Amino acid sequence: MTPDPVLLIVIPLLAAFLTPLVALGSKKFARYVPLIGVLAMGVVSLLLLKDLIEVQPRTYGAYNTIESTTGGFQPPFGISLIVTPLGGLITFGMIMVALYVLVTSIQKKEDDKGPWFEMMAMMATAGAVGMVITGDLFNMFVFLEITSISGTILAALPRGNGEKGLNWKGAAGYAVISALASFLILAAIALLYGATSTLNIAQMAERVGSIDTFVAGTALLLMIIGFGIEAEIFPLNGWAPEVYRGSRWGTSTIFSGIIGKAGLIAMLKVVTVILAPALEGNIAMDILLWGGVITFIVGEAAAFTSKDLYRLWGFSSIGMFGLILAAFSLGGENGIYAAVLIMIGHLISKPVLFSLTGAMRHKDRDLPLSVLDGLMGKSRVTAFLFIGAALMLLGMPPSPIFWGKYFLFSGAGGESNWLLVGLLIVGTLLEAGYIGKLLWRVLPKKEEAKAFKLPITTTVMALIAVALGVLLGAVPGLLQDIIDLVVLEFGGAIIILAGVI
Repeated sequence: MTPDPVLLIVIPLLAAFLTPLVALGSKKFARYVPLIGVLAMGVVSLLLLKDLIEVQPRTYGAYNTIESTTGGFQPPFGISLIVTPLGGLITFGMIMVALYVLVTSIQKKEDDKGPWFEMMAMMATAGAVGMVITGDLFNMFVFLEITSISGTILAALPRGNGEKGLNWKGAAGYAVISALASFLILAAIALLYGATSTLNIAQMAERVGSIDTFVAGTALLLMIIGFGIEAEIFPLNGWAPEVYRGSRWGTSTIFSGIIGKAGLIAMLKVVTVILAPALEGNIAMDILLWGGVITFIVGEAAAFTSKDLYRLWGFSSIGMFGLILAAFSLGGENGIYAAVLIMIGHLISKPVLFSLTGAMRHKDRDLPLSVLDGLMGKSRVTAFLFIGAALMLLGMPPSPIFWGKYFLFSGAGGESNWLLVGLLIVGTLLEAGYIGKLLWRVLPKKEEAKAFKLPITTTVMALIAVALGVLLGAVPGLLQDIIDLVVLEFGGAIIILAGVI
């Protein structure tokens, strides 16, 4: 039996309601309520993904979707949720990132005086999932607000033992810039509603011919800026480094693996379904392509020069967002395969790197690269997990990112776009430079090293993640069915959304 996608919204809201009530009796037990909620979301999303893969129409070029409308009312009167192949995959991935964070945080040292981190992590995940699976633009805005508010609180929560207090600088920066993003996106939604008389994404896709070119161009600009802020696309990501540097590792992981991914997917959904068809030529996709390439190079260059490990991983995430955006925008089978595989590799490797980095941070201190010096002599388990995740992020075989970059270079080379190929090589070399620098520091040093013990939950979750990354890289065919469906989704059948046509 296929579960109703609305459960992905109802479950976290119910868990959020119960968490403070349970905290009145036991703050310790209340921390497990969001974990139970995310586990339940994971089960639902896995069943949805399974049905998307197994229950396919026999018509060539078609793909299955799973729909839900409020009260049984059809759009535009009912609010629609629609799970497509890409939506199902990214939803499952984001929930697994949240699960990684909550499980690994069980052995926590932070003094929150309550389960606020866990509750906000769950709410940020709920908002991000809503952005990805909604079939209605205004509700996409509502879910964006949930995600932004949760993200602001997460960015503000003190790290370590809270000796530095709240991270006001990072939280305030994100609060202001996310408010601007919300305003711009709402303005774009108003323009599109005025031009099409509907807020349903599928119905807008049917009516793109009635959208004036100036209106479509203005909406495109507003949407790219608004969602580009959430997706950390250059030059709209000035807020991100301070959030990554000043927050705890779990917050950094949520921004990298959940909030940023949701913004990226929401932007791609709106642009590819509504705005790109309303404009002549490939101008919309070209803007996303070259914006992604520039973000990739700038992010990797900033990571190469970074002296703080948290900032380095933050800039690395920015670079990866750009690479994923460029791959999707390149289009074609190679581009879609590249984007999905790179996204999966990033979802697996970055939580490991952030969690290991968080385990090495002492109280509230920043984390210079020197903290890695001689890590192999301090803790072999930590060192091997770090090396495995870092090489996976770089794209060394076997890893999903290795295959992703293979398809990306094949797609760019197949179109004889040598400028794109050259820029991708530059970004990859920068990435290889700072990864190599970090791995050199990890090697044993002559001086005696003080032993370091990794928390058991961090060890187990990181080991599972690295093993999964190796498995998917060694046997990439495991992902072929779902990626083939994503190719169909981006190949023109995407406007089957919400069953309108």
